[in-house]
Amino acid sequence: MQRISAANLGPRDAELLQVSPGVASLKIERLSYLPSGKVVEFTRSIYRADAYDFAVELKMASEGERTNK
Repeated sequence: MQRISAANLGPRDAELLQVSPGVASLKIERLSYLPSGKVVEFTRSIYRADAYDFAVELKMASEGERTNK
């Protein structure tokens, strides 16, 4: 699961990103699981909202890919 949300920067993150505290940012959190349900990855990233471009490419699965699952 990956979640992208807006967040206002606290003092430490603002300092690291060289902006003022309270400035808007993008927060991305990702959790990855094994088939057993055990969490194997947790990632939290914070991006300057004025310097980030998020692009997604969506494709439909071919008939063969849909029937082979």
